[in-house]
Amino acid sequence: MVGLRKRKQLDRDVIEAIKKSHSRFGQLYPVLLDKNGRIIDGDHRNLAIKKAKTFTLDQIVKKEDRLAVRLIANHARKGNNKSTWTLDLTEYAKVLKNKGFVAIGREISKITGLPYRTIMRYLPQEFKDKAQSRRASHSRLPSGIPEISPVTPVVSVTEKIKEFKEINTKNLPKIELKQFRNQTWKAIILKDKFFKDYISACNEASVDPIETLQVALKDLINKLRKAK
Repeated sequence: MVGLRKRKQLDRDVIEAIKKSHSRFGQLYPVLLDKNGRIIDGDHRNLAIKKAKTFTLDQIVKKEDRLAVRLIANHARKGNNKSTWTLDLTEYAKVLKNKGFVAIGREISKITGLPYRTIMRYLPQEFKDKAQSRRASHSRLPSGIPEISPVTPVVSVTEKIKEFKEINTKNLPKIELKQFRNQTWKAIILKDKFFKDYISACNEASVDPIETLQVALKDLINKLRKAK
C-alpha cells in the first residue's frame, strides 16, 4: 500500500508509540484506503502494525479527495495542531490553485466542513485568501457587518454620533456586556441568530470573523472618541 506521505515525513517516535499501544490495546483506528488501495490516513499505523486492519472508501479516487478526507480524519483525532494541518493543507492548496481557485481557504472549508479560521491559520501565506488579510488598520467596515450596537446604558450611540441617527434601535441585535471578577478578559454576549448571521456574512466575504470584529470595534472606538 502506498500512502500520501513520504517515509522521510513519518515520525519514528509515533510508530514506536503505536506499536506499544497496539501490544496492549490492539488497533484503535483502521488504515483508511481509497478505491485503488492507496493509503488516505494511517501511514504510521500501516508501518507499526503487521497486517493492520483497513477500511476502504470506494468513493475516494482523486488525490484532492484523499487529501480532504485525510484533513477531516486527522482533525477528528488530533484537533488543531500545526503538524496535523501544514503538510496536507499545502498539498491540497496546490491542487486547488492549479484548478484555478482563488479563495482557497474558503474552498477547503466548504469542501471539508473544517473551521475556516483554523484553515487560514495554518495555510501558507502564498495560498491565503486575499480578503482575509485585511488588518485592523483598515478603516472601512466590511459589508454585511452591523456598524453599531448599544454599548452604554446612559447615552446611546445614536445620540452620540450624528451619522447613526436614522438607525431604528428596535431592529438592533440583542447584545450584553459581561465582566467577571479576577479576570482580565471581558465578554460580549450575542444572541444565537445574530451570531450565525455574523459568521455567515464573514464566510460569504471570505474574511476572518475575529479579525473582522477587531476592525469593527477599533473603527467604532475611534468614531466615539471623535464625537466627544
